[in-house]
Amino acid sequence: MHNRNRCLYNEKHLWCLNRDNDRAIIGISNYALQLLGKIYRVTLPAAGSRVARGKAFGTLVATGAVCELVCPVDGCVINSNNYLDGNPAAVNADPYGEGWMLHVQLEAAEQLCELMGSGQYWRYIAEREPLEARFASA
Repeated sequence: MHNRNRCLYNEKHLWCLNRDNDRAIIGISNYALQLLGKIYRVTLPAAGSRVARGKAFGTLVATGAVCELVCPVDGCVINSNNYLDGNPAAVNADPYGEGWMLHVQLEAAEQLCELMGSGQYWRYIAEREPLEARFASA
């Protein structure tokens, strides 16, 4: 399990954890998963694909919603979590561990400075309207 207190978050509830050599791990927050419900399918890009900050890179199909996964950073996919193909429930069970989604080679590590730390993220959630409406419109 990754230390969620070291994770950085975007406004679309994806977390990003900076690793060595400007590499990052990306996943979805537990908060978003509580609102989405049980995950039935995960669609992720293949290794070698380019992902862009603010653009969708995949989808989650949940109990009553389809959620686009909006990337927090620009980069190239080193590895997608293929384990989720046959085990999408791993996202719900362990979103900061087995449920990770991408390993990315960062194109611009300075983008990490624009993401929210854990405390900022929780304040962001507390100040916003409920997510149910946002995920329903995705």
